[in-house]
Order: sequence, then structure tokens, then C-alpha cells
Amino acid sequence: MRIFLLCWFLMGLGLNGIIAQPLFGHVQGRVTQSGKTLLGAAVILQETETNTTKKVFTDASGQYAFGFLKPQHLYVVHFHFPGQDSLVMGPFSVAAGETVFVDGTWPKQNQPLPDLVLKPSAGQKGQESMGRLVLTARSLAHLPLMSDPWRALGQILPTALPRDRLTGLVFLGQHPRFNAVYVDGVLVNDFTGLSPTGTYGGMVGSLPFAPGQAEKIEWQLSPFDPAYAGFSGAAIHFFGPTPTGKPFLRARIEQRIGQESQYQWGVQGRSAWRPRWFASWQMNMGRSQWQATPNWNFYQGQLNLPYQADMVLAATRERLGWEPGRLLYYQFKQSFSVQLSLQYQSSPNSYWIFRVQHHQAWRQLSGSFLPQHLVAEKHGLHQKNQGWRWQTEWHQARKKYKTQWAQLTLQKEMQNQDPLGPAQPLVRIWDSTHWWIMGTPENAIDNRSQTHQIGFRYMETKAQKTALHSWGMEAKMMMWENHFLPQLQGSYTYFSVLDFLRNRRPGAYSLRFTKGFKLAAPRMALHAPQLALHYQWQKKWTPQSSFLLGIRAEWHYLGPGPSIDSLFLVHWPQIAAAYPETQAPVNRFRWSQLGLSPRVQYNGQSANGRYRWGAGWGRFQGQMPMVWRAGAWAHNGQQAWLWEAKPPSLSLLNLPNGSGDPRPLTPPAAQSLSMVQWQDPRLQLPLQWRNSLYFSYQRGSFRWQIEANYYWHQNEWRTRNLILQPPTQRVSGLDNRPLYGPEDSLHLYSQQGQVLPYEALLYLDNRPGKGGWGWQVHSSLQWKSKNLEGQVHVLRGESYSYHDGQGSFLLNTWRFQPSAQDRNHLALARSDYSPGYQYQIAIQGRSKWRPKQAALEWQMQWQVAAGAPYSFVYGKQSLARDLPQWGGYDLLYVPLQDEVAQMLFVPLVQTNVYYSPQWQAEALEKTIQAHPYL
Repeated sequence: MRIFLLCWFLMGLGLNGIIAQPLFGHVQGRVTQSGKTLLGAAVILQETETNTTKKVFTDASGQYAFGFLKPQHLYVVHFHFPGQDSLVMGPFSVAAGETVFVDGTWPKQNQPLPDLVLKPSAGQKGQESMGRLVLTARSLAHLPLMSDPWRALGQILPTALPRDRLTGLVFLGQHPRFNAVYVDGVLVNDFTGLSPTGTYGGMVGSLPFAPGQAEKIEWQLSPFDPAYAGFSGAAIHFFGPTPTGKPFLRARIEQRIGQESQYQWGVQGRSAWRPRWFASWQMNMGRSQWQATPNWNFYQGQLNLPYQADMVLAATRERLGWEPGRLLYYQFKQSFSVQLSLQYQSSPNSYWIFRVQHHQAWRQLSGSFLPQHLVAEKHGLHQKNQGWRWQTEWHQARKKYKTQWAQLTLQKEMQNQDPLGPAQPLVRIWDSTHWWIMGTPENAIDNRSQTHQIGFRYMETKAQKTALHSWGMEAKMMMWENHFLPQLQGSYTYFSVLDFLRNRRPGAYSLRFTKGFKLAAPRMALHAPQLALHYQWQKKWTPQSSFLLGIRAEWHYLGPGPSIDSLFLVHWPQIAAAYPETQAPVNRFRWSQLGLSPRVQYNGQSANGRYRWGAGWGRFQGQMPMVWRAGAWAHNGQQAWLWEAKPPSLSLLNLPNGSGDPRPLTPPAAQSLSMVQWQDPRLQLPLQWRNSLYFSYQRGSFRWQIEANYYWHQNEWRTRNLILQPPTQRVSGLDNRPLYGPEDSLHLYSQQGQVLPYEALLYLDNRPGKGGWGWQVHSSLQWKSKNLEGQVHVLRGESYSYHDGQGSFLLNTWRFQPSAQDRNHLALARSDYSPGYQYQIAIQGRSKWRPKQAALEWQMQWQVAAGAPYSFVYGKQSLARDLPQWGGYDLLYVPLQDEVAQMLFVPLVQTNVYYSPQWQAEALEKTIQAHPYL
């Protein structure tokens, strides 16, 4: 039977190749006492930073396992032995796809410690805790952060979200949906936690081949999962023998019904190399592919995008009269990784671990956006990731129950992205010159980036008779460099909103670059050091109560070097004859963030251990998710955007004309400085308070627990901008009211005494604020019998969050009159309220199958959830939202960047494959007519 199953797995793996890289890590091991395996021993996995815990019991072979460990997080494992104190192993970290083996063994009297001592045996100094910590099986690291969130968002939503507000976008999992979206550096979406709505059901189980052996088949069936838009299916896992010095096989096959399939296989093992040396190795290969046709309304309702997207979609329906269509995506990914680990036992109480890992991944994404009544746009992307990782760990246990742990990590990642077929249009919205810049390049999205990272972590724990101290530090330095658009070829079309307002027609300037034209590598470099210090002290007041006090200080810094936009650098000179614009935008800025997070917790229990209670106040989640955090975010120095008419770099460029012959660059006769934007240092002071209370009752295998949380969050900041714009011809609105002209320009004097006229001086004074509050009550009921274990969870709560933005826009045409300031005040507000609930029932059991040979394990789960009862804490936003309310805005006919993003949903590109010029003109005409000030 085993040979047949193994051959069946290998045949499937050989036919289907390799799988996508996993997202989480695993930990497993065996618990023994006095040389015998323990059945039903409690094992608790604790995340050190958040204090989150999970609990399982060992099986008949004394084994346990935990899944879904977050990469690069610190964990410890608690082993509870009958009649003895608990043994704590760790801390350790995992990578995505890594399996960490942590065994818990209670030694005999006065047995020497072979590896590590982490916690004393209270009251029994003759017996000391012992354990062995073996780290093996590191796979791929994690799915990379998309290098261009704007482009990634455009793959699913063809809207014009302001790029400067979208600060991060994370793809997790193999499903075509976002798991996390960051706007203004604030997490507004996180799908890794509670799903907003849906009924779930499924079964998971394992079938061992024989008692006491690890060879087994795990199976999973999840036919109901509407939150994943129909991504349901079955999975089967095969685990070979545990690493007892021999290589073993681990394989997995998973089929997502109708949409996704993935396979993986790998080998890993461990053996003694020399008396003090141990070697472990691992090789993983994987392949996955999926095809999806998700419904657009699902993304609109579940994704909870920022308010700009809501405005765009609403304006599209009301003004243009058509509904967005659907998406069709197909992805193929394969990966490979190999790792070698060496462990050196330097002394009976200390050892070193050296790891080296190499991984490669290939990903091909192709898709089509199918708008209603329009032809499909097809695009694709080919991405390759590869990297090396070197890591060194040092563990040491000293007398007086003192342990030390240090880790040094060196990592290098490289990423290449190339388009497949017709690439997506490059969209650029320029606020100061009111230009739509659209391009349909044939081969212009060639993005190459590399990341160098150095990290060091240290933790020390010292146990006393009635107290436990732990402290540590984390330091990280990341250097990111991006080379983009090394060669340009294709067609580019430029549109001016000013031209449309003047001439009632889109003004287009078309450029064609011949094949082989190359640009000197423009790049962006980022340097981001981080430093964190933490301390925790736990004191035992009475035999039934304890008090915990901790604090964590964090400092982040980001200091990018100059970044030059190659599109402006190359194309602007050809259009400068019509508009006295400039060529070389340079952006220099730096920011730092300082956070301070104290933590207080109290735990108590009755003498018989049946009643437990606790209260918390601090930053961490889990059993004590009560938080207060204060920090300051400073924009150090001024942020200056400088456009110079004759930068030295432009004199070295030659642009081909229509005949293919190069011509020298001739900058226009313009001012030496045509636009400057100053931004004052801005400060943020985010405050968070979280309070929690919990109470539990346990009798035998029956346990009931209730937990209540309350939080409040506030974040306000202030920004001031000063924007100067060069003079152009007089511009009038549709009712012939003059907007501004050369005679209205503000004359500024340069250092040389020259008079530099500016047509507009735009002053922005922004005072936005964000905040929210919420509460949650979580009640759980657990019971356990000989072969059956069940849990019932009830979660209820509600959350409220708000965003209040206020700004004053002043144009020198009105001479800074107070009445103009009142009239030109812009207010933006939105509020989210979300009551929600979650009910979950899970039952798992074990029954004998072929007595004395194997046992059948199974699990069933049913869940109903709606709303987001704890949305703001975990970064969620509610499903029911109010659209932004605009008031008192009466200033500019020419839209600013945000307004363009909200009004002009239809891209104005003549070379677009599915928007004809006539249809674009009609759509823009409807948009202009619908706007009260255009």
C-alpha cells in the first residue's frame, strides 16, 4: 500500500512539475519523559512579540505539530509534563515553507544538558530542563512586495488612484485578490484575519500508517468557502519518516476545484557529520497555476479600496452610463530552492548554526480586462526572482538559568520584470502642468531591482526564583536599488487638459521611439535602517498571580537618494516648444519614525486552577491585546521638487526623430527655475489605547472563556505646501471668467536679482486626521473526551473609524484675501461603521482503524461571519461606507491631481486598443459637463 501511494504521488509530481512558494512555516516534534513518549501532553506555541498562543496535545506517538507560523517572527514552545514544571524551548524563527523540529524531553536525575536550558524547574533544582533544538528545511522566503504598487493595482482596477497616496500593496497567497493595501502608510485592508462574510465548512484529517510512526497521509476537504470567490478544493499531504539521521520525503498535492492546482515535492534530512557537527539539507521544487474570472462587484464590495476608487466608480456609472466588466487572469508559477545547514556543538550548553540558501522563482501573469461594450485589453507580465541568504545563529545556556540567543542575517534579492505582449499603458498624472501622459509602449516596462539586507537580533533571558527577565535588540539595514526602463520603444501620446479647455478638443503630441533606443540607467536608491529595543519583566506575586511589565522602543529611518523620472527626462524636451515646461524632476526627502510601546499585564487564577482571569494594557495581541502606543513621524528637512531647464544630464541625450536620425537636444528658452514645491516638516503623533479583560473557567477537559477588548485610536498631522507655477497664456473658464494670466502673476526675485514671473502661487494648508474606536467580546467553549474534542467560538463587536481632511488652497489671483481662503476651503470626510459577528464550531476526533496498527483522525468546521467586528485594530475597513462629502470648493477650473483621478476615469489615449478617439472625446465631454466647475 505504501509503495503504491508513493508511486502515485511521484507520478503526479513528475507530470505536473513544481509548486508555488509557501507562505507560512511549521514546527513539529516529539515529547518524551524518562525515555518514553507521552500521550496527551499539552504543547503551547507562543509568539513572543504579540503573546499569541496556540495549544495542541500530543498523539499516541508523542508527536505534535503547529502550522501557519509567520516568517521571521520569534516563537517559543511550552511543554507541560505531568507532575513537573513546564519546559520552554526557544526562541526560534521560521521562514516561509520551513519546518522547525523542536523536541521536548524531561531528563533523568542529574542528566547533563546536551543543548539548551531555557527555563528552570521551579523548586526542583536537582532536575533541570533539557531540550534539543534542530532547525532544518528552509524553503523560499516570502512573496515579494510589489516593486510598483501603482502598476499592480492597475492590473485589477483600471482606475486613476493617486499614486502618492498608495504607499504599499502586498500580494499574499495564490488568489487574485489583495490581502493588504496601504494608503498614506496606514493599513486600510487586511484579509489575513476574519473574513467579512460567508459560511464555511470542511473536513481535515490524517491517516497514520502505523502507531508510533510519522508516515501518514493528511487530507483536507473545503467545499464551502465563498469568501475566496469560489476557491475551494481538496488537499492531500504525505509525510515520510521524521529526520532521525536519514533523508525523508515530504510531498503535497492540492487541487483547487476549477481554478487552481498546485504541486510540490522536496527532500530534506539530517545526519551527524562529525562528533560535534550536524548537517541538514533540503531541496524544494514547486509549480502552481490558476485561472480566475472573479466578479467585479466582489472586488468593489470586499476589497474596500480608498475613497478615490469609490468616487471614480460612482462617477463612471452616473456620468458615463456603463458598468465595469469582469477580469480574467491566468498565472503560472514555478520555484526552486536549496539549503544547507551546519550545526556545531561548541560546548555542552551552546551551539552554532550556519545556513546558506538559494532560491529562484518564475512567475508569468497574463490577463484581460473586459469592459462592457468594449474590446478586451490583454496584457501580461513575466517576473523572475532569485536570491541568496546567509544566516548565523548562536545559542547558549549558562548557570542560574540564563540563556542567550543571537542571529545575524545577510540577504540579497534580485527581481526582473518584463512584459509579455502588449504592455499596459503607462499612466502619469502631472499636477503642476495639468497633463495626462499616457503611453502604450511595446517594450518599456523592464524593471530590475535588487535588495541588500543586513539584520541582527539578540535576546537574553534570565530566570530567578520568582521573576523572569528578558531583553533584546533588533537592528536591520535595508538597501534597495531599482533600475527601470533601460530601453524605450513604442508609441507615447500626451494630452493636455488645458488644451481641451481652450480648444474644446484634446491636444495630442505623439512620439515614436525606434527599436534599440536606450537610456542611461535611471535609478532610485533607498536606505532604511531600523532599530528596536525591548525589555520584559515578569514577577510572581503569589502562587496564583503574576504581573508583567514590558516596553519596546522602535526607530525607523528612510533616506532615499535622488530619483529621476526617465519619462520626463526623455520626453519633455520635445514638447517644451509648446509649453515652457522643464525636464528633470528631482526628489529629495527623508523621514524618521519613533515609537514607544509599553505593556502591562496581570494574570491570576484560583487555587485549584479552575478559574483564571487577567487584565492587560499595552501593545500586543493575543490573550492581552491591550495597547497604548505613542510615536512621532517627522518629515526632516524640506521636500523640494526642482525642474531645471538645462540640467547637465540632458545635454548627453540624443532623441531620434521621425526619420530615425538622432538630433541634438535643444532645451527651450525658459526660466532657470520653473516650478518649486516646498513642504514644511510635518509631524504625526499617533496614539492608541487598547484595554482587555478575560475570564475563564476550566474543569477537567471542559473550559469556558470570555474576553472583552476596547480600543481607541487617534492620528492627526499638518502639512503645508507652497507651489509656484510658470506663466502661460490667459486661461478662461467656460463662463468666460478669467482664471489667471501673466498680468496676475506674482513676481519673485532670484538670488541674482532677476525678476521671475509666476502665474500661480498655490498654497495648501492641510490638517487631516484619522481615528476610530471599537469593542469586541469573544466567548469560547471547549471540551474533550477520550476520542472527541470540540470547540465553539462566538465573536461579536463593532468598530467605527473616520477620516477628516481639511485644506485651504490659495491662488495669488485672489491676492490671499480672507474671503478667498474661506471660499477655497476644501473639506473631505468619511466615516465607517461596522457591526459584525462570527460564529464558529469545530469538532475533531480520533477513531481506531485496524486495531493496533493505525488510527483515523478527522476534523470538521463550520463558520458564519458577517461584518468586521474588530476592523480597525486589524486594519480592516467596513463594508458599509459613506462617500466623501465635498463642500466649499470654488477655486480652480483646471483640476488638481486628486480631482483628475476622481473625474477622468476614461484614459485619453488615441493609441489605446479598446478606447477609440471618438469615444474618448464623448466620455470626456460628459465628464466635463457633469462637473459643476468645468
